[in-house]
Amino acid sequence: MAQRSERNPRTTRCARSAARIAVRGLVVAGFAGVAWLLSASAAHASDSSGSDGFASGAS
Repeated sequence: MAQRSERNPRTTRCARSAARIAVRGLVVAGFAGVAWLLSASAAHASDSSGSDGFASGAS
């Protein structure tokens, strides 16, 4: 049976902590991205200009 190499518990704990912080950062960034996309789509939907994106009445 293959033996597992001895790992330093402190190194393992630091690696887990870093991974946990990285995942938490990605989750927060994901929520911020969703909020940005929803606000952008709401702003686009409430835009009263024509479908070409330019203000109506401009010459």
